[in-house]
Amino acid sequence: AITALTRTPKLSQCTQASFFKCLLDLSAMGLEPDGRRAHLIPFENRSAGTVECTLIVDYKGIVELAYRSGWVKYIHADVVYEGDLFVYSLGRVEAHTPWMFRSDDAKPESSGSVVAAYCLIELAGGATKCEVMTWRDIESIRSRSKAGKSGPWMTDWTEMAKKTVFKRCSKWIPLSSEILDAIDRDDDRLP
Repeated sequence: AITALTRTPKLSQCTQASFFKCLLDLSAMGLEPDGRRAHLIPFENRSAGTVECTLIVDYKGIVELAYRSGWVKYIHADVVYEGDLFVYSLGRVEAHTPWMFRSDDAKPESSGSVVAAYCLIELAGGATKCEVMTWRDIESIRSRSKAGKSGPWMTDWTEMAKKTVFKRCSKWIPLSSEILDAIDRDDDRLP
């Protein structure tokens, strides 16, 4: 908590109740507000004239909780560029060779633009779930996000795309109440 206050001094203006609620929620999840897995963000509540502390669990925190559950064996999320070789069929990613690793004669001069993102989750029992979202699907989520025109959507679009497709894929796997709570806290709502 002290480190978070040092990093974000405006947290000291938050109501005590909202700040301590976030800390209790973090404690229940076993996460720290380290700026990598979880974030404490001060938001102004203009109608009430207060600053409220809001807990945002990063997708890395959600992934950590998924691994800790014991149900998840492997998670991989990535973005696909126009110049990549990508084969998706019948709900499975059959192959993905990023542009930079291509050595074939048809390799284009550049990687091109992002066309999609995908996530693959393998459960401890061997079952797998894969989800692919197009650039347009991801942009639709970004456009509805409170932070869609600032912050990580502007500085780290590919990471936000991976988070978005992971969240969509996670709907298909068994999740603990901790993980569901962490996903529900995120502003980037999925349809």
